[in-house]
Amino acid sequence: MKASLIVIQNDADHAEAMALVDRLMGSDDAGDGARLLAQARLIEAYERARWPAADLDPVEIIAAHMENEGLRAKDLADVLGSRARASEILKRRRALTLPMIWRLMEHWHMPAAVLIRPYRLASQVRKRQARGARRRATGPTAVAARYDRRSGRVIVSLSSGVDVVFPPKKAQGLESAEPADLDAIEISPSGFGLHFPKLDADLYLPALLDGLLGSRRWMASRLGHKGRQSCSEAKAATSRAKGRLGGRPQRASR
Repeated sequence: MKASLIVIQNDADHAEAMALVDRLMGSDDAGDGARLLAQARLIEAYERARWPAADLDPVEIIAAHMENEGLRAKDLADVLGSRARASEILKRRRALTLPMIWRLMEHWHMPAAVLIRPYRLASQVRKRQARGARRRATGPTAVAARYDRRSGRVIVSLSSGVDVVFPPKKAQGLESAEPADLDAIEISPSGFGLHFPKLDADLYLPALLDGLLGSRRWMASRLGHKGRQSCSEAKAATSRAKGRLGGRPQRASR
């Protein structure tokens, strides 16, 4: 197939490039494999710039899109219906609604997947910051954390001078960790978060102090597993005891 690569500068180029990829994927020409790979990389680069990293929330994604496209708040107001509504969205005073998301998809060709993610409004952020300030004022924070290979335990040193020690196998996200995975432990600026970069796992200090080594759902699943295991062991013990007594008594024949 004779096909040159498409340099993608806008959504029309993107659509044309996607159509080219479809044609190249159905080609039996050996030379089209290299073209397919090169075009796919151009598409990936464009999509990464147009729809930024997945860890951004919808407001950050909209702001990044506006900056990339040279759009202003007035342009967002035209899409959403009013300047006040656009201002409320950008300042996180109001959440995106489904009609707003639909308009952004229709007018700016933004995918719904990046707009429907949950995110915090400004009032929620302020409340969370206030809770964090209260915790810092009244409770201990983490000042150091390390993994001790000899004991096989994670040791978290607190601002109160107390150490919290726990086995990683009991913590969510660390169950299958090897010692080398635990060499690096990062503490969040607030002192309440522990991040394990090699595992991309996080633990929350206030929860650790309450004896919770993971989310409530994860803890519940662990307790459920232990309960089922204990029940199975009890049934097995009962069966063994009955076996020693000759098994179940036979029913009397009528």
